[in-house]
Amino acid sequence: MKACYDCRRDFLALVDQTVEFARLQCEMGATAAEVTDLAQTNVRDAEREIQERTRRITNTSAESARSMLWVADLATLLGVIFAVTTTRNTTSRS
Repeated sequence: MKACYDCRRDFLALVDQTVEFARLQCEMGATAAEVTDLAQTNVRDAEREIQERTRRITNTSAESARSMLWVADLATLLGVIFAVTTTRNTTSRS
């Protein structure tokens, strides 16, 4: 008779463990889904930030290039003016 009680007790303990395992497995699945959603949100945010930074860098680079072109044009113009002035002064003294 004791063996029957032991068998029943062990069976009920196994059922309890199975129920607990199923509950924990459901919780784990829900937590994994939450983590996945958070990770996907972080990836989307990071991609947006990268695109924004790339756009800013592109705009800044274009502005810098335009500024450098103006400086080069101004230097060329000043060089021409200097060359013409120097040539006039040199030729008018001769």
